[in-house]
Order: sequence, then C-alpha cells, then structure tokens
Amino acid sequence: MSKLKDKGIISGSIRHQRIVWIVVAVVVAFGIYALVDMKKDEFPAFTIRQGIVAGVYPGANSEEVEAQLTKPLEQLLFAMPEVDRKGTYSITKEGMCYIYTSLDESVKDKDIAWSKIRHKINEAKTLSFPAGVLAIAVIDDFGNTSSLLIAMESTDKTYREMHDYTDDLTRRLREIPQMGNVRVMGEQNEEIAVTVDKEKLSFYGISPNTLMLQYASQGLLTTSGAMETDDFDLPLHIDNPMVSEQELEEQIIYSDAAGNTIRLRDVGQL
Repeated sequence: MSKLKDKGIISGSIRHQRIVWIVVAVVVAFGIYALVDMKKDEFPAFTIRQGIVAGVYPGANSEEVEAQLTKPLEQLLFAMPEVDRKGTYSITKEGMCYIYTSLDESVKDKDIAWSKIRHKINEAKTLSFPAGVLAIAVIDDFGNTSSLLIAMESTDKTYREMHDYTDDLTRRLREIPQMGNVRVMGEQNEEIAVTVDKEKLSFYGISPNTLMLQYASQGLLTTSGAMETDDFDLPLHIDNPMVSEQELEEQIIYSDAAGNTIRLRDVGQL
C-alpha cells in the first residue's frame, strides 16, 4: 500500500511539474530572506554564571579553614537569592578554600549579582571571619577572552621608560569604544634593595626592626592640614623626603648626645 502511495506522489509530481517548481522557488526565496535577515555576530554575547570565591587563611590547617572560613562563606552565599545552591560547592585545603559559585537562572544581570556578593563579603570580613584571614577574592571574569596580545620590549630603554610607554599605549587602547578590558602583565616593580651589616648594627646598638620601622614611617604621606582664608581653603602637602638613592644613603639612622651621627651608608649598601 505504501509503495502505491509513493508511486502516486512521484507520478503526481511529474504530471504537475510547474506546481513543484513554484513550491521549490517559494521555499528557496524564504530561505534567502531568512539568511539575510538573520542576526549574526562574530563575537556573540553569552552569560557565564559561574565564579570562584577564594579565601586565604595562612597557617591554618584544612579543618580550621573549613570551620572558620569555608562554612561562614557558604552560609553567607546561600543566604543570597542570587546564588544557586545546587550548583555551588567548595574545596578546602591547607590555608585556602575555593567556593565554586553558580548564579541562579533568574539572575538577569550577572554584574549586579557579583557586586552584591562582593559587598556582602566585604561587610562580613571584620565580623564573621578570623583576624588571620589574609584575603577573600571574588573571581567572575571567566567570560573575558584575550583577542589580542601586545608584547613590548627594548634593548636601550629602562623599566621606567617602558612603564611610561605602556601607560600611554593603555590609555590609547581604552579610548577605543569596542575595547572591553586592557590588562598589563609582566611589569617590573621598582624597588631599592638595602643590604645591612649586622655586625655594625650590633656595634651601634641598632635593631634591624627599628631601622625598618623608621624608614617605613618616613615613606608615609600624611595630611598636613590646610590654610584657610576668607576666599578659599588651601591644602598643605609635605613632599616625601626620600626621592633618590643618594638621599636614602645620607639618611641619619642614629645620633647621640655628643652630635655623632650614623648614616645608612655607614652600616649598609644599596
């Protein structure tokens, strides 16, 4: 019976070829129209609802991290309606914990949801977690992909000059409307290494901790007040006293009642 029906369709198509061609033409026309009108995007936007809440608790074993950091974090996250409890789980290690967090399907704007999570964690840092917790970070930028990597190198430029060139390039890239994010990696931090002679420090009765605290306090910038007039208020600022290696070497670290002074260059080298 099915064979006779198939033969009837085939024979009918042969007898009414014009109708068949009209149907085919209409289908092709609708296909071309749909292809042209179809929305296309080379980089389509999609929402990634997963993120990581990482906590650092130096010196604590896994049981202490679980009880004092992981569980309070989980309770805080599960109390938020934006968090999907079924898709959220944690891993606890020595001194660290990772909570793989998933947002609920009802969340429309993931950026707002992650901002709320960060705000809640920052509020609870001083109240719900031990003082030994070093940091709690929320990482949610898994959807960001690097589309272009730019490397900068030079054989005759210093690190400070390379830093200036990098800042200028970063500023120009951020002026591009389509640019999502610009991140600089591999920069060398500028620092001055001081090597002190412990025997000389002991001879002069100077503690290394005292020396370190002295320089740390001198490098701080504090509010110096303001000069008030009838027309305006002028803030006062005091420049950092150490701006070069030579000034650092000439810094007085000890003096006695007789006026004898000990400078940093007398007990160490830069």
